[in-house]
Amino acid sequence: MDYVTSVSYSVLVNGDRTGYIKPSHGLRQGGPLSPYLFIICTEGLISLIRDACLKGTINGIKLGATLEPLSHILFVDDTLLLGEATVEEALSFKAILS
Repeated sequence: MDYVTSVSYSVLVNGDRTGYIKPSHGLRQGGPLSPYLFIICTEGLISLIRDACLKGTINGIKLGATLEPLSHILFVDDTLLLGEATVEEALSFKAILS
């Protein structure tokens, strides 16, 4: 968390953004919503990676001739991104994370 300096939230109501909310105190950790926020963000990341794999911009790595390529592993609060060692694939992951 040393890299996070400020935070703001935005809420969508019926598809319209309500504006930004700046909390008056520090970042909430261990709050009751934390696991759900993590799941929401993780699902979004997985969706973006899956789309990139379908488009062919991320290939992942093959563990066997008959197995599907592996592009990411998520465990608790860790994320491991797997891909070919090419500039193009690295730029694709960077674009997803930006």
